[in-house]
Amino acid sequence: VNQIELHPLNFQERRPLLEWCRQHGIQVQAYGSLLAGRQERLKDEAVVAVANAKGRTPAQVLLRWALQLGVQVIPKSVKKARMVENTKIFDFELSDEEMSHLSSLSGELGAYWQPLDAPLHLGDTTRHNRFEESRRPVNISGLEELDEGSDEDEREEL
Repeated sequence: VNQIELHPLNFQERRPLLEWCRQHGIQVQAYGSLLAGRQERLKDEAVVAVANAKGRTPAQVLLRWALQLGVQVIPKSVKKARMVENTKIFDFELSDEEMSHLSSLSGELGAYWQPLDAPLHLGDTTRHNRFEESRRPVNISGLEELDEGSDEDEREEL
């Protein structure tokens, strides 16, 4: 599972990552699907128009959008009524046009850590992990695949 911030505002930016995950059998799980609960974002006219056309809430439309993309969602709420509301997304569908319109939105929430912009420090990767005899090499240079070959060729002896 690859857990990422995903909603219509950043979909175009994340689309290559979603496609890569699909090609490699990795399930995407989205946080931030409800636009960080920001009311001004939930009242976006494009989201509200779809919600009104479907007789649903903006939150239900956003969760259904992600579900139709094949993405797992983990909506956050502490209110029982909203938790119940969030489960009522399985008895309607968004049209291709509605999906496309929502997917074309753009913007920034600025509510979450942006891993693509953050420096990455793996620590000392030369130390032996006492729970493994060997390990597969770490590839952090983008989304390229490791060289083809046998598992034995790809292992590092520690």
